[in-house]
Order: sequence, then C-alpha cells, then structure tokens
Amino acid sequence: MSITPEQRAQFEKIGLDLVKADLATGARRYVGTNLDTVSADVSAAREWVKEVEDKVSSRESLRFWSMFVITAIGAIAAVIAAVFAIFEWIN
Repeated sequence: MSITPEQRAQFEKIGLDLVKADLATGARRYVGTNLDTVSADVSAAREWVKEVEDKVSSRESLRFWSMFVITAIGAIAAVIAAVFAIFEWIN
C-alpha cells in the first residue's frame, strides 16, 4: 500500500515520535482517528515510520563512515609525523 500525499503531510505534521507512540500504545489519538479508515491509516503510518527510520539510519551510517575515514587519515598522518620526528631526534 502506498502512502497518500495527505497522509504523508499529516504524519509529518504530527512528527515521528508521536506517530510511533500512537502506534505503540494503540491509543489512536493521532493516527487512525477516523473509524472508517483505521487499518489503512495504521498501515500507512507504519510504512511512513519505516521510511523515515531508514532515511535516518542511512544518514547516520554515512556520518559514521565519513568520520571513520577522516579519523583514519588523521591517525596515519600522526604516525608519519611521529616517525619523522623520532628519526630526526635519533640523528
């Protein structure tokens, strides 16, 4: 099932935390308040939460690997500088 633009706008207006809390508690304060479309709204909300969490996860993964590479380059540069300093100190 795909999420309609109206549902997507509603979920974005409510926010990720409230949508997740509403799905977890089953209170239906924000998602599925219309009794005719409860199951459609709930499944759309679950799909939207999964999409948002996947985006966040990929963003965090990219941030982690970019920081890892930058740190590794810095560590290699520090080792090279230390080697030259030690050789100069020995001589």
